[in-house]
Amino acid sequence: MAGYEYSGVYDPNAGQPHSVAIVWKNGIATPLTDGTENAAASSVAVSGGDVYVAGWEKPPIAGKGGLYNQIAKLWKNGVATPLAVQRTAYGNQLAQAFSVANSGSDVYVAGEDNGVAVVWKNGVETQLPQGERANSVAISGIDVYVAGWRWNGAALWKNGETQPLSLSEGADTTLANSVAISGNDVYLAGEETVYYDQAFGERAVVWKNGVPTWLTGITFKAAANSVAISGSDVYVAGQYYYNGNDVAAVWKNGVETRLTDGTRSAVATSVAVSGSDVYVAGCEGGVAILWKNGVAAPLTDGTRSAAASSVFVSPH
Repeated sequence: MAGYEYSGVYDPNAGQPHSVAIVWKNGIATPLTDGTENAAASSVAVSGGDVYVAGWEKPPIAGKGGLYNQIAKLWKNGVATPLAVQRTAYGNQLAQAFSVANSGSDVYVAGEDNGVAVVWKNGVETQLPQGERANSVAISGIDVYVAGWRWNGAALWKNGETQPLSLSEGADTTLANSVAISGNDVYLAGEETVYYDQAFGERAVVWKNGVPTWLTGITFKAAANSVAISGSDVYVAGQYYYNGNDVAAVWKNGVETRLTDGTRSAVATSVAVSGSDVYVAGCEGGVAILWKNGVAAPLTDGTRSAAASSVFVSPH
């Protein structure tokens, strides 16, 4: 799993401690950064004996007191490589890596570089048409699929080309957070903002080949953050607003299982399936958590705020 935990190093400019990028293997944490700068790990993938983690680190800009770069990074077996190229005199003010996937010897990372959706292949950046943010990348054969946002809503790119999506009736804005491929079927998980009763609400949604299915009704906040396919079953992880807090949930073929009871705010960020076991990464009340078949296993002790952003199940 990949995620972050706040350190004991307080940043007066940010008004909070620095965060440390972390990767967990079977519940054992390995820091990727030392806490002297803000950092987070967004996604993890394993190939053979190699562990790839995508994320970002935020060092201060020398001589610019209080201003920071935000540098997209890829860690391979704990060794970091910056991904984004410098574009301005101030450096990379906003470059983040959100998702990593590999195919053979090729490593793909989806992210954002100064407000532009990009995908890096082996460290080489390609901008995506009209894209503002690339949240997820998946490989199927020779095809590379990326999900994210464009100026007018949710986006799907295949080999760098924009693919059509259907907008639900009445939806004002759509966002795509995750992509998964099964045969010829393409699944996206995301969210829709809907204007109703003179107010805005949200609902979690999954698209299959561009056709949306709602997972929640319209509520104050809702999102589907991750989708995974196992055989004919479709699993989605996300959360929605209930009784004053966000409730973490996982859906199997549209049927919801709550992971939390709403007494503390929670988020389900990533889902992976191995055989009959369903793994969900996220957090509840500032504690990073892995749920296995609905049973929570805390990864941190709660003394410092933390979250798990990604789970990957390796067969080895």
